Amino acid sequence: MANSKEIIFRPCPLTHIAVVAFALCLTCTGARAQSAPVLKKENRFELFADTRLRLESDFDSVDESGQAREDRDRIRLRARLGARYKFSERFTAQARARTGPKFSQQSTNITLLDLNGNGADDFSVVMDQWFIQGKSGHIEGWLGRNTFPFWRQNNNEMFWNDNATIAGSYLQFGLHETQGTQIQLRAGYFVLPDGAIDFSGQLAAAQLVLGHRLNEDWKMTAGAGYFHMNSSGNAEYLIDGNGNRDYRIGIASIQAERSIQPGPFDANFIRLGADLIRNFSNYSSKDSDPVTAEFSEAKDGFTVSTVLGSTITDAEGTGRWQVTYMYAYIEKLAINSAYAQSNWVRWGANRQSDVSNLKGHEVGFRYWINKNVDINNRLFVVDSLTTPQDGNRFRVDLNIRF
Repeated sequence: MANSKEIIFRPCPLTHIAVVAFALCLTCTGARAQSAPVLKKENRFELFADTRLRLESDFDSVDESGQAREDRDRIRLRARLGARYKFSERFTAQARARTGPKFSQQSTNITLLDLNGNGADDFSVVMDQWFIQGKSGHIEGWLGRNTFPFWRQNNNEMFWNDNATIAGSYLQFGLHETQGTQIQLRAGYFVLPDGAIDFSGQLAAAQLVLGHRLNEDWKMTAGAGYFHMNSSGNAEYLIDGNGNRDYRIGIASIQAERSIQPGPFDANFIRLGADLIRNFSNYSSKDSDPVTAEFSEAKDGFTVSTVLGSTITDAEGTGRWQVTYMYAYIEKLAINSAYAQSNWVRWGANRQSDVSNLKGHEVGFRYWINKNVDINNRLFVVDSLTTPQDGNRFRVDLNIRF
């Protein structure tokens, strides 16, 4: 296993404030609530795991200079193992380890076999989750390191990669709830990953989420979020100045879901979604960082997506499926590409993906063999906004959960 550095988390004063607020909110609401049911001893501890075996093909693409890239076909593996302990119905502690190199916060993959004759990866494991979570009444939250907790239409990772786990404090408040309508406020303060182990920079974020059922068939969800990233200037692994540049990103998202009468292949729902993205930071065309200077006004983006599928399964959980489509247009500095999805292209360096300054399509089909096993097929066709660079990628994933 590759050597790893000691995990050191040095919270700033704002983090201390968030920790105290988290504890006070849960304590106060817990005092008003009825006593939580006592968990049976045998139900307190749980192990969980999942694996993903991937066949990945990158083909027929050119680099920034317009030169053809060599096609690449690989067999890759991701494995994750975690443990969860429930102190009570309100409090849970969780930790998880995953495969992947310590110098990438985006990638969890290990190449087992390169079908073009290149070498395989060394086996390495890092800790990507360690947190305590609490819930009482309309308030819930966590302290530690966890996945990105803010709502995203159709669960897309164009803005934030689920692998890029963040450390800090998170609170979620139920502000209003009636039959058919829910309003939530989500907020947190975090340190940002620099590779899979270290941290560099901070994120303060807040999001208002509204869910409303229009009638028996239609449900709408909308979110408005603000994500303020401050750089530390000492990132070791991040490329393109992403660890030295501040971002003030606003995202407005909407998702509409309609239930439909089961038709061909038992299709019974469709979801439509969209995002508008704007980085409100002011950059100078004379900035000392060449990427910032060149793309000082390239700060906007949008996505649209749809999912059509079936939730109908037999007794063994067989038969669920979904077809997905997404179009994305993301200017260079609309997002911090160090934390965005790394699925669409092979752009970047040293396992740091460069996934902005692009437009393109994702088309997918996923089928559940049973509730614990599924096969996910996805095609990505992508072009750069400002260079000849493009990308074509096809993936087949076998996902197994334990």
